[in-house]
Amino acid sequence: MRQLLLLVVLCAACRHETPAASTPAAPPVAPELLRLPLGERLEREAKSRPAGALRAEEVLTALTRGGIAVEGARQVLASTVGAAYCASAGTPRGVAIAVCEYPAEEAAQKGLEYSHRAFDRLIPGRRLLLNRKTMLTVTGADDEARRAAAIFAAL
Repeated sequence: MRQLLLLVVLCAACRHETPAASTPAAPPVAPELLRLPLGERLEREAKSRPAGALRAEEVLTALTRGGIAVEGARQVLASTVGAAYCASAGTPRGVAIAVCEYPAEEAAQKGLEYSHRAFDRLIPGRRLLLNRKTMLTVTGADDEARRAAAIFAAL
């Protein structure tokens, strides 16, 4: 009986499963950061914002000056899309806005590509735009989202 049980366990361990649909590889995150609580990760990201990128605050201020009522701005985890720093906000009309700062234009391009692969199926209708080392993601009401994209492109 013991040998039969061992055989069943070994066979179960050796079975071949078809891999699930491939998921996009997430941007690399330093292993030591993964062990930190969320608050400490956010604090580190806030302290290491890249020079030369459009700041999230600048982008959100420009949107407000352009007639888009931005509210509830707050920092969000940037490493999700390989960024150095990200902030999100919304509008009363239901537009969701995220602004992410990257250390280099190439990193911003990779972040944009990863975001498309990972989230387009989950959040249809998003617009992702790059302005040098900064990425804007806008989701929601088309006319307001289009205006936000135009304002961002002009910065």
